[in-house]
Amino acid sequence: VIRGEPNWEALPETAPLSVRMLLRRSLKKERNRRFRDAADVGIEIEESLVSPQKMQDILAGKNRRGNLLWGSAVLVLFILGGLIAWILKPLQPPVAQPIVRVEMSLPSGDRFETAFPLISISPDGRHLAYTAIRADVLQIFVRPIDSYEAIPLSGTEGAVFPFFSPDSKWIGFFARGKLKKIPIHGGAVIDLCDAGHFGGASWGIHDNIVFTDSLTSGLLSVSSDGGDRQVLTTPDREQGENSHRLPQFLPDGQTLLYTIQIGGGGWDEYEIWALRLDTGERHKVLTGGHTGCYVPTKHSTGHLVYCRQGSLRALPFDPIHLKVIGDSSDSKTVVESILGTGGISAGLFSSSAAGLFAYIPANRRQLDRSLVWVDREGYVETVSRAPVRPYYWVNKGVGLSIAPDGRRVAVQIESNTTEIQIFDLERGVMDKFSSEDGGSSFPIWTPDGERIAYTGYRKGLRNIYWKNADGTGEEEGLTTGENHKYPSSFSRDGTCLIFGEVAPETGDVGVTLEGFFAHGQQVVRIFTHHGDAMAAHFREQGFRVTQFEGKGRDGPIQLLFIHLARKRTRTVAPEARKIDENCFIVVDDVRESMHAAPSSQFMRK
Repeated sequence: VIRGEPNWEALPETAPLSVRMLLRRSLKKERNRRFRDAADVGIEIEESLVSPQKMQDILAGKNRRGNLLWGSAVLVLFILGGLIAWILKPLQPPVAQPIVRVEMSLPSGDRFETAFPLISISPDGRHLAYTAIRADVLQIFVRPIDSYEAIPLSGTEGAVFPFFSPDSKWIGFFARGKLKKIPIHGGAVIDLCDAGHFGGASWGIHDNIVFTDSLTSGLLSVSSDGGDRQVLTTPDREQGENSHRLPQFLPDGQTLLYTIQIGGGGWDEYEIWALRLDTGERHKVLTGGHTGCYVPTKHSTGHLVYCRQGSLRALPFDPIHLKVIGDSSDSKTVVESILGTGGISAGLFSSSAAGLFAYIPANRRQLDRSLVWVDREGYVETVSRAPVRPYYWVNKGVGLSIAPDGRRVAVQIESNTTEIQIFDLERGVMDKFSSEDGGSSFPIWTPDGERIAYTGYRKGLRNIYWKNADGTGEEEGLTTGENHKYPSSFSRDGTCLIFGEVAPETGDVGVTLEGFFAHGQQVVRIFTHHGDAMAAHFREQGFRVTQFEGKGRDGPIQLLFIHLARKRTRTVAPEARKIDENCFIVVDDVRESMHAAPSSQFMRK
């Protein structure tokens, strides 16, 4: 050991994980990190045989504290085959197959970014790849299962969705609008094709990679050597399909499991399907679950492991006929609480053909957050009476917006669907704002504080909507189109909105200045023979009025343009008819007027 690191690759492939970890711990160079003598090892082995859970302490080491995810970062690893068999067949437990459970903490200062799936176990069960943030840089780390050290892979900055090749020699990932691959021990990064990073990928035994590159696309395929992309599936909009995502190859290399999102994305609106690549044949496997994963067993059938309502479930699965044995009501819980992503509704877990399984656990404390004030000096103070909730926060504050008057805060909360609530800082009360099916997110206030704009997930598309800040009234769409959009900020006068738009080809986010509509504004046109008196009357009430002289059939006529808030529109007609009961009134939507011609110049007078 003094001369160098032992050649761990010389161990037989069949060497159990527990044996590998014990050997590593026994032969550590640092005295404080290895067993003192053989007696210590013997004691630990004896205790682990009596109580398999004791193995967790041996493998994780003494210092197992940390902050989980947005505080600690812990991966839980265990032997999946024995656990599944024990859960699904409790009357016939496997003999002499103790469940080995290992908690792996990230190094101090590292943290996970959970917007997208971030962990993957190599098919041979020897390595764990994950994405984490170190020194404000998101990248891929590779850690041998039987080691305490994780190695960052240079060239993977900004990576998400790591996944292994079937021979465990390569890691695929998404970054900077490309699907890429890199050798497992590092090296040159190879671009395979253009791709967003929204829907996951799986590497098949026939040197093909199936992936999804946007939140509204179907499945695509590309050679593992790179090249042109091939479309495999297209969401059926008429059937309510929003997207096809999270593919996973079955062992035959010709069949895929994938998730379809239907409607707004409630738990019962996810379906797991199977696709045969050679025939194009599709089969619905399960309703009410997502992130389907096939776990083979020694029998002709294996198990379908999937996520539902924050837990990991399992059902017997026939890979030949592509159907589960039973239905979702017959499923058994494998893991009670598993963390999901904040981006695409995927469970944070991974399994390998070697029978290992890794996941990130979740509980209420890990998901809940508090609202705090932070001053310019960095002093942090908890917001008085603000309830603890699973508030959503990524990328410097997206998901939270303070009203212009400083009295209210719009917050995004993650539940079965994403919703927006309003916390009143003076009353200390949380009020519901959004109630539409499909989820609402990324709230921002209009400059006058009267309304809130947000991203609404409707019919498979993410567009920008707005409605009254008190939650009353119907929401109104502000943008259309298939590209997902996210509001950023309003101009001071409320006539323009800057928003981000995701390019489906690359997943890049562009910024657009939307200047052809004014939020909450309308124009009323009044044709009258008493223009001067009517204009004076409305100006006294605080309205902005522009006058024009014209000619009608019966002689001179005056045209008044009144620019006003939408909620005051109904007051105009009664007031106008006090001056001229025969006046003619037309109400224009500012967005349509300004889109048709640059008439906004006189509207501002």
